Amino acid sequence: MIVPILSRSRVIALTGLLFWLYLAAPGVARAQTDSVRVVQPTDSIPVAPALRDTAATARRLPSPRKALILSAVLPGAGQAYNRRYWKIPLIYVGAGILGYNIQNFYRQYIIFRDAFIAKQKYGEYILDRYYPEYPEGSNLDNLDAMRRNRDQRRRYFELNIILSGVLYALNVVDANVDAHLRGFQIGDKGLSLTPSLPTDTPGGAGLTLRFALK
Repeated sequence: MIVPILSRSRVIALTGLLFWLYLAAPGVARAQTDSVRVVQPTDSIPVAPALRDTAATARRLPSPRKALILSAVLPGAGQAYNRRYWKIPLIYVGAGILGYNIQNFYRQYIIFRDAFIAKQKYGEYILDRYYPEYPEGSNLDNLDAMRRNRDQRRRYFELNIILSGVLYALNVVDANVDAHLRGFQIGDKGLSLTPSLPTDTPGGAGLTLRFALK
């Protein structure tokens, strides 16, 4: 077996290389350790103020879709969601008036319809049972007057049903549109009126009106 023998110069060079690596290793380890920063659970990622303000504004603005659904399920709920509480009594007062008219005109329509049938088929006058101020022989004791009052009450009854549908639709549309408009507000700078000097018109002057939307 032949064992290779290193020369003296090679042994010295190899020893110097190993000694240099031994001295340089701690510095390399420290550099790698310093370049890596361990993020602790308590560290927080900084957020730009503009992004933070935008996110907060988005959280405060109502959702048009949610406002629409709430008003469709329960009239006035969308207005409460939009914080337009003063509109809720208007909705229910209008609904109460229309509901009363629907019931009242329907009752009167039934009375005049039955009175018309009783007068036409049996020659009997029955309106004085409901309206003592119109006894037999009054101006309502004829088929034309009964037919006219019957048709009039039916038209009023149907009209109030239509108005109730319109009020319901307005309640839904108002909640949706109001939620949309909450996103279009005048910014902090508001309106500004500044003078301007047009370059294309010598000696001309004017005013510029600017407003910021957010």
